[in-house]
Amino acid sequence: MGEGEVVVELSPEVVAKVAVEVAKYPERRAAVKSALRYAQAEHGWVSGGVVQAVAQLLELEPIEVYEVATFYDMFYTEPVGRHQLRVCTNVSCMLRGAGSIVELLEHKLGVKVGGTSEDGRVTLLAAECLGACGGAPMLVCGDRYFEDLTEENWITCWRNWTDQHGYLSRLFARPQRRSAMDDGVLCSWRRIPCMATEPD
Repeated sequence: MGEGEVVVELSPEVVAKVAVEVAKYPERRAAVKSALRYAQAEHGWVSGGVVQAVAQLLELEPIEVYEVATFYDMFYTEPVGRHQLRVCTNVSCMLRGAGSIVELLEHKLGVKVGGTSEDGRVTLLAAECLGACGGAPMLVCGDRYFEDLTEENWITCWRNWTDQHGYLSRLFARPQRRSAMDDGVLCSWRRIPCMATEPD
């Protein structure tokens, strides 16, 4: 967080959402995580300017907001691609093959963990426990959990989810199949109700 960074402007929609969160708590500071989540969804990442804007909105010191932003790995304090693939690399997932999923994604995207594809659209990240140990190995993209992944079903699962949008499915191109079930491949995913970002 640099000194003298320009404060970004939060939209009226974000300000209204934060006001709803603030009303739930006895102290404004309790809404920092929610405010950062909404601001990040609007601006793509938590820049110094976003930290300043959230601090002003919640009547806090910028360092109080920055401490929260850097504590949780769901906040990005550096620019990321439009789509963030967060692969769980905790014990349950690693024991069930997350390493091979990471290697596959590194190869397909042409980046290492922490990197962003050349066109700036996809960032590959390692994540600590994402709360789906029963579906290990797994990853999160936007508001979707992809569980019980293998190298084979991940490619089919991803293509089926993104076919209507085209872009990401081209990264994982294989011979065309009608659906994951045509090959007897079960693709397990579930939607979590927050910060929905559909692929483009």
